Amino acid sequence: MPTILLVRPAERAAADALICKAAGWRGVPFSVLEIVPDETQLAALPAKYDVADAVFWVSPSAVQTGIAVIDFACLSEKPNIAVGRATADALWQAGCTTVYSPENGNDSEAVICLSVWQNLPLNARVLIVRGKGGRPYLAQALSEQGMQIEFAEVYRRELKTPDWQVFAKEKPDAVWITSVETVRQFFSSMPDELVQAAKSLLYFTHHPRIADALQQHGAARIELIQQFDVPNLNRYTEQADER
Repeated sequence: MPTILLVRPAERAAADALICKAAGWRGVPFSVLEIVPDETQLAALPAKYDVADAVFWVSPSAVQTGIAVIDFACLSEKPNIAVGRATADALWQAGCTTVYSPENGNDSEAVICLSVWQNLPLNARVLIVRGKGGRPYLAQALSEQGMQIEFAEVYRRELKTPDWQVFAKEKPDAVWITSVETVRQFFSSMPDELVQAAKSLLYFTHHPRIADALQQHGAARIELIQQFDVPNLNRYTEQADER
């Protein structure tokens, strides 16, 4: 059974581990970032959500943090727009019934192409739910279309140093990693004696920017996948068996 390090926030690693198990892989949580809710921002979220014409969620972590104060069942008609399929799945699981996400792509460039923006009223109010900071692309693009943008930065990311003895003990075959910030922390906190082994692993990621960051840190085997799911893991296993 191949082993894959899940370099993901703890809140996401449990679901990813279930996917690994279903595909015959062993998923090992290995977080280098901690998601810390911002209680002040969360307290303000329901009022912001209520007056928005549409809400954009930047990540599954944004959804998992925000659902503590949002009752989707009472606001079922409001468009909730997800950056990608994993975020859309998190919204569905939270009880949201009006969800839009790109069929292809996992970023703001794909989201801005969705037709839902054309169906909003003139000067629509768009709420962007995210962590502290983040890319300005979507907010700028929507502002240029005359929309009013507001942010709810409901969490912050805190760097943490993982237990590298776990890495040495598990001897992973692959890594699942989903942000440039995570790539930087993963390699910068790594003991020197593990660097060569880490560079030789197979890395799964879902965006070209993250793949570029991995290459810059010396990773040579990178699989760009649309979604971390059983079919993609099975596909790689079959390809490996054929080789």
